[in-house]
Amino acid sequence: MLSTQTLTSQNATAEIVDETTIELTFTRPGITLTKMEVMCGWNLAIQLDPERKRNILLITAPESLLNEAARIAAFEEKTKWPLVAMVVHNLGQTIMARMSMNKHCSAFNTKVFSTSEEARLWLSQKS
Repeated sequence: MLSTQTLTSQNATAEIVDETTIELTFTRPGITLTKMEVMCGWNLAIQLDPERKRNILLITAPESLLNEAARIAAFEEKTKWPLVAMVVHNLGQTIMARMSMNKHCSAFNTKVFSTSEEARLWLSQKS
């Protein structure tokens, strides 16, 4: 049986939800995150899985975006994990996520969803 582990910071929460997945939730809505704020969240996931063997269920905060340095750092980090299911909340986030995936060429392991349920299903089918 897997024991649940959760880590939190000012900007994010990371939780091992099962044998194959970490849920990384950014918690501050309506802001533009900096590289430092984004990497603070990713570092929580790394603390839970230093070898980066689990998939990531990444849930963005509503109405939040990333500045350019944060987008580059986030998409670079996403390439280091097996799969990343990214949940966004509005059209603006969807457009930015897809543009960033195209620009940073990390779409091979990342997919954008509008609900956690769709994201979880995709991760379970791929694992």
